[in-house]
Amino acid sequence: MDNRELRSENVRKVIGQKLPPMVRNGITLAALLVAVLLALAFLLPLPDTSGGAHPENAGKTFYERLQCSFSDNLSVRK
Repeated sequence: MDNRELRSENVRKVIGQKLPPMVRNGITLAALLVAVLLALAFLLPLPDTSGGAHPENAGKTFYERLQCSFSDNLSVRK
């Protein structure tokens, strides 16, 4: 079967169209907003909400807590 004939002319026309600038800018803005929020959540210090169960994590960023959990797991396996 010929691949060129799989899609109708209307579908090829829609696929070939460029998105309006407002839609493109909106998608870019939404992606940037999500990226900034993820970066902030990853880098800002988090309050200790464990009720004092892990006092060594108080005031650490998520990244620092993640490094601790990986290093703890690696030391257990040795």
